[in-house]
Amino acid sequence: MITDREAQMAAALPPVERWGGRPRSLSAVQLYFDESGDFAFPIERFDAYTQAVVICPDSKMAVVENYVADRLATWGLAELHARDLDDDQLWDVCKFIRAQQLPALVQATDTTAVTLKDIETHRIAQAAQLQSNADEWRRAGGNSESIAKWYDTQILRSAHPGKLHNSEWVQADLLVDLIHQAINKGIVFFHRDEWRPDFETFRFVFDAKLSRKRARGEKHLDAVLLGFLASNPDRIAIIWVEEWSDPPVHPFHRNFLADGGGVDLRKLFEYGLEFESSHDRPGLQLADVSCIRRSTANPRNGERENPSVLASAEADSEDAGRLIHVPPPVRDGRQSCRFRSLRRRPD
Repeated sequence: MITDREAQMAAALPPVERWGGRPRSLSAVQLYFDESGDFAFPIERFDAYTQAVVICPDSKMAVVENYVADRLATWGLAELHARDLDDDQLWDVCKFIRAQQLPALVQATDTTAVTLKDIETHRIAQAAQLQSNADEWRRAGGNSESIAKWYDTQILRSAHPGKLHNSEWVQADLLVDLIHQAINKGIVFFHRDEWRPDFETFRFVFDAKLSRKRARGEKHLDAVLLGFLASNPDRIAIIWVEEWSDPPVHPFHRNFLADGGGVDLRKLFEYGLEFESSHDRPGLQLADVSCIRRSTANPRNGERENPSVLASAEADSEDAGRLIHVPPPVRDGRQSCRFRSLRRRPD
């Protein structure tokens, strides 16, 4: 449920196309997102769809850029697209992702798990909940024009496929969860001190569907993302590392923690969502390959499996599994998780 506070927060933020982007001087943890399939959910046949994210700190980007440039030259390609690569090339890319310890996440759905009827039911339920929230907000004296417009727009988009096609709505809905999981994955995986300089900001980069303007689904994702992340404490919990508060304070704590505790989502997404051409972003090309939906022969054992299993597997790390979960506190309706590293402190 999106509460009044989250609606106000979402409505007050400028749309993504007006955000100027991060200052060039800031280092970032970069998250590259792509999908595979049209998410049409046909009734008459089976189909499957995937979304993937590859997480790369700025300090690793030079290696990624050099690798992609080398493979494009060697394979005679203009861009790495999973559909254009043979089996050996697919495995080569996925082995690179794992060898460089670039954490990747892949999520999938299909026409057996989700039907068009399920989507329609969920959309109507969401529109009804939004309408209930809007009515309650008005009864409580709410009269902000921007918030009222935000509610009206989201209700129409949820209730009417003509305003936002099912495929666009489903992709945005699924991406909210993937973005949440990717943020936490990046924090946990790169929690060691050597990655401190990369946490000045986060960069969320998506493979753009159109070249000159935002697609409807991209606008919808931008409009609902912060409200959904902030208003679902049972599903959404942004984590941090407790030791990062010790001097010298980690950039994540300095830049993204709210004064009253918890992660300030407005600071975390300060520079917005970027929708770019994959041709210009090597990270997006790695995410494209991670979305591969076909099985190929694993060169190590000959068994058929999806190459993305290798790319999204836990990369080898001496710190893997060495974090203790601390139960999440709830502050002002916001839920956050703290993690504590088991690294030995100096005596």
